[in-house]
Amino acid sequence: METIRQDEEILKVSSLGKSYSGGKIPVLKNIGFSVKKGEFIIVHGESGSGKSTLLHLLAGLENADRGEIDLAGTDICKLSESGRAMFRRKNVGFVFQQFHLLPELTALENVMMPLLIQKAPIKKAREQAEQLLLYVGLEDRMKHTPEQLSGGQNQRVAVARALVAAPAVIFADEPTGNLDSKNRTEVLELLQQINREQGATLLMVTHSAGERSIADRVIELKDGVII
Repeated sequence: METIRQDEEILKVSSLGKSYSGGKIPVLKNIGFSVKKGEFIIVHGESGSGKSTLLHLLAGLENADRGEIDLAGTDICKLSESGRAMFRRKNVGFVFQQFHLLPELTALENVMMPLLIQKAPIKKAREQAEQLLLYVGLEDRMKHTPEQLSGGQNQRVAVARALVAAPAVIFADEPTGNLDSKNRTEVLELLQQINREQGATLLMVTHSAGERSIADRVIELKDGVII
């Protein structure tokens, strides 16, 4: 495992702003913070606080109106849409509330997909995907499609997929929102384990106050500002 320098910033955000409807609906206002390599950060806030919009900006899924987002040494606000897409493939992992797995593919094939998009050799992609599915406890479910898996198992597949390309940061958007209490606890424990054992940098959005205790640090959003 790569040695993690705890003083090294992997993400720096400054003066970030975002509005919709031609500036009539401000969503984020002058946001600024940094994340160190290997940190587990939770962005907490009620519905409408701007937390999902913030995550989309940080991951390059949307473009900010103003400000800077330095992720792994690149100001992604200066990239074109296609440039952001290319950057995401190499530097960002995603875990979504809705899983976003391809229904026609097996768990193994879903986890392989980010590497295949990067044109990695099929053998290498398969080996890495198998190792990660073993790591997340799905060694006996590799050939199952999403409809053959439980919600908790599908989220574990999604976590493995997020890890497979060794991204600079993993962004998780309400990853336990569709899970029952048992699977919610297991997925949160898995994310903590990945942070501790793999040294992964995690930024997770949640509206649940009960999930804040698992993080190294909490960023609290209200009405588009950090409080």
